[in-house]
Amino acid sequence: MMEPPKRGRPVSLSECSLPVEGVKQLLKRIEESVSLEALCLNAAAFLMDAFGFSRVDFAVKDDTAAPWRYADSLTPLPIELENPLDEGLSGIPFEGGTLHAIPLRLHPPLQAAVLITAAPELDSEKLDPILREISVPLSNALLSRAYEHQGRLVLQFTRKLRALQQVNLVINNSYELNELSAEICSITTQALGAQYAGLYHLEEGGLRMIEDLAVFKSKGLSLLKMLKDANKAAPKEVIPLERSGFLGEAVKTGKQLAINDLLSRPQDCPQELQEHQLASVIATPLATQREMLGVLLVGTSEARKFTASEVELLADIARQATGAFITSKLYRETVEEKQRADRMVEQLKTLNEATAEVGKTLDTTATCQELFNHLSLFTDVRWAGIFLLKGTNFCYTLGSSEIFDAPPDSWLQALRQANYPKSLTLNPEKGTFFEGPQVTLLPLLASNQLLGLVILSNEKTNETEMDLVKALVSHAALALNNSLMHTQVEQQAITDPLTELFNRRYFNDRLRMELHRSDRYKHPVSLMIMDIDFFKKCNDVLGHLGGDTVLKELSALLRDKMRQVDIVARYGGEEFAVILPETPIESAYLVCEKIRVFIEEYPFTDQERLPHKNITASLGVATYPNHADSLEELIKVADVALYWAKESGRNRTCAAEEPLLPQEQ
Repeated sequence: MMEPPKRGRPVSLSECSLPVEGVKQLLKRIEESVSLEALCLNAAAFLMDAFGFSRVDFAVKDDTAAPWRYADSLTPLPIELENPLDEGLSGIPFEGGTLHAIPLRLHPPLQAAVLITAAPELDSEKLDPILREISVPLSNALLSRAYEHQGRLVLQFTRKLRALQQVNLVINNSYELNELSAEICSITTQALGAQYAGLYHLEEGGLRMIEDLAVFKSKGLSLLKMLKDANKAAPKEVIPLERSGFLGEAVKTGKQLAINDLLSRPQDCPQELQEHQLASVIATPLATQREMLGVLLVGTSEARKFTASEVELLADIARQATGAFITSKLYRETVEEKQRADRMVEQLKTLNEATAEVGKTLDTTATCQELFNHLSLFTDVRWAGIFLLKGTNFCYTLGSSEIFDAPPDSWLQALRQANYPKSLTLNPEKGTFFEGPQVTLLPLLASNQLLGLVILSNEKTNETEMDLVKALVSHAALALNNSLMHTQVEQQAITDPLTELFNRRYFNDRLRMELHRSDRYKHPVSLMIMDIDFFKKCNDVLGHLGGDTVLKELSALLRDKMRQVDIVARYGGEEFAVILPETPIESAYLVCEKIRVFIEEYPFTDQERLPHKNITASLGVATYPNHADSLEELIKVADVALYWAKESGRNRTCAAEEPLLPQEQ
């Protein structure tokens, strides 16, 4: 059982048996001690010398709940003392002797005790005056250290508060992630006196550095430098988690990770950070309860151990940075959504204008041209082509350049197998013009009828762009259908239904136009009128269907042999007329003779059943203004020439300026 040391009545310093001058020198040395450690050392040396103690220590505690510690080093005592230590303790075996714990009377709430290792009994009457004298400077020294400690705590708290206020101000003033990251890195390095800070965002595949800041020392100056690539727009590369070292470890564990000797552990440092030669680092995860967002990294160029207050400050900054990440992400998503909505409004407006342009004409070629012009408004097009269906074949109509006359059969087969969807994307074969980019086929469908095909060679496009292109093509298909129907109605109005040649009404209109051009440009216009010889016999022998066949075959022959600028028409019954623009009478006569020979030699269906075993024709030709000065006069002159061709024996050509006399067979 430990008992408190026995004490008599208090005595004064003059009553103790120690030399007064020696005690005064002790007190002077104590008062002149520059530190608490020196004070404790001087007092302990005096007591051991004056009383012969084997060991003297001083123990302190800051409050009732705190543990007892050595006053000079603040390390915990190896033994436990009662709390509170009011009367002291004696008789504690310690290091080959007996430990006496004697309380010192200090200013509350400080508590202190002197720990003396000596004989089992102490002479309290001699010791107490000395301890009272020592208590005063010891109390002052302890109070001074407590004030200094409180001052450091206040300074740390002030620095922490300032840093957090700065981070909060940055977060409130900006939603841009790069700008936020740069400011947070700058604040962090200044608050912790670090040489490096970096913010890393967790993405698919690893960590991407958003921003980092390094503080270099050069000629005694601290230089702050934002570490950016020469091309600031170039995105930072992603560091795969499997080789991200301690950064990846912080992400996986979700806990702060501090390394005080990183230079001796290069295998733990990502290659991207090795150039900074960081000696100590601490990685703090940026995370919510549901999601890991990234890592805040702080590093120093010299090995050091981060204090508890610094670790706490980093954790607080990381929490604010996490909020900034989330806010920035929401802001970015909101801005992007608004931008998408604005783009969609503009694209829909453009689509509305484009469909109006595409549908404003009933001309098929103009419709295709408008469609082609507007395709590039909605997607990047490397090559575009429009192919209209004529009969059963796709024919090139319009495009960037005529790569081929018709789409490859493999593409059409794929389109048919897919039952003509609104769009079909293919990967072209190697070695073709389209190698590399994808090819998109867009059928022109109207009322379930295939009118043609739009082919785009383009890079990968998003779904919205392709939807707009498909909408434009759908509207273009309706416009094409309208133009084709209009063209068909117009064609029916000017075309003979049996021979598919122009009819007499259209022929007269075109002849009038050509005569006007002739007057304007002083070019001749020739008119050929042709009649099938003995056509009544054809109908009698071959029947009316056989006669119709002859008319169709002769019409096809004329379309094939005449020039594209010539206008071929069925003039009536078995009579045909051809307008020959810019053709004098001599050339027109030669053309007529060639046509007559072609007819005579052509193998018409069932012609062997006819009496003459072939089909022939008589032709009359006249030229404006040589033989007539009006449309009516020109037709009359050419018709008279035809009459004399028949009267002269048929199967011949007669020009208006030739003598109108019978010719020998």
